[in-house]
Order: sequence, then C-alpha cells, then structure tokens
Amino acid sequence: MMSEWHHCIVSYIDLIGIKDLLIARKSGAIDMMEGLHQVVHKQFSNSMHYHECAYSWNDSVILLAYLDKHPANYESIMKEVNQLKQDINTICNSYAICVKGMAIPAFLGFSGEVILGDGSNQPRHTYIRTSSMALANCFAIEEHLGKKHNKPWYVDSRIVRYIDTHQAYEKDKVAMLPDMTERTIHIYNGDLW
Repeated sequence: MMSEWHHCIVSYIDLIGIKDLLIARKSGAIDMMEGLHQVVHKQFSNSMHYHECAYSWNDSVILLAYLDKHPANYESIMKEVNQLKQDINTICNSYAICVKGMAIPAFLGFSGEVILGDGSNQPRHTYIRTSSMALANCFAIEEHLGKKHNKPWYVDSRIVRYIDTHQAYEKDKVAMLPDMTERTIHIYNGDLW
C-alpha cells in the first residue's frame, strides 16, 4: 500500500578508480575500500542525524534519509552527504548521486542491523530499505551521465530546488522510473557548499 511508503532522499557514493587499481593488482585498493567503510561507520556513529541508515560494500555506499521524519530539511540532509563525501575524499576521490524517491515500507519488521567484526555475527540477509526505484535511478544517472560529464556530484532537481548551494552547475536530463519521464539532473564540479 503506497500510504506506508515514505518520501526520502537516496544518495549513492562511489570511489573513483578502484576497479582499475584492482585490475592492476595494486594493494592500495583494498585499503581504500576499508577506509570508506570506516569513515561511513564513524560518521553514522557520530554525526549523521538526518539519515536513517547506510549500506556499504566494496567501494560504494548508499544512504537513506526520510523526508517525512525531517520535514523541510533537504539542506540539512544534503549537508550531511556533502560532509561524508568530503571525508571519503581524504581516502580516495568519489562521486555522489542523490535522488528523491519513496522508500519501501519496512519488511516484516526486519531491522537489517549490521554488527562489526569478522562477519560471523552478521545477519545472512540484509533488507535494503531504500526505494528500489530511486536506487535504480541513481544507477541510471551513473550510466547515462557519469562517463559523459565525469563530475563529483549529480543531484535530482527535486532536491536542488530546496537547497541553496551557491555553486555553478551544468544540467542534463535522464529518463527515470517509475514512468521513464525525463528529469533534470544538476551536475556540480566541486563540493555543494
């Protein structure tokens, strides 16, 4: 039922160049990926109050922030993403894609809690609560605009209208789910603030 869905911002951050380092068998790639996971864990433990959860794997992280839990806080949410990306960039350059969407309702009360350590205490199934369509739209933006523009930020215009970045940007369009309507994506060449 759609009434159980929540308006959200889904952000996807990916490290640049890790695949090439892995193919070249450079040992630093693994250290950078571990560094990403440590930065995300530290930020979520200390300062990402507007975000509900983060999912990290290999050289990527997905963030979920509910807009109906924090009304009119688009800018606060995006400032947390901006700060996290800045901290990640101390390890390795990254790019971020941020899309407004509707988050999937909780799945039978499953928490998806992650326990740090060797993995033996981790759940064998993690339910990703981000909007499947918003996440798919992040990947569509990555596929259609990433190599074309090669910039550090791609932000859905439905987010940009609520934030004041004082930053010059380019614009491009991508057809997005659910109805494949083209939406404007703002492409930033540096940090948002």
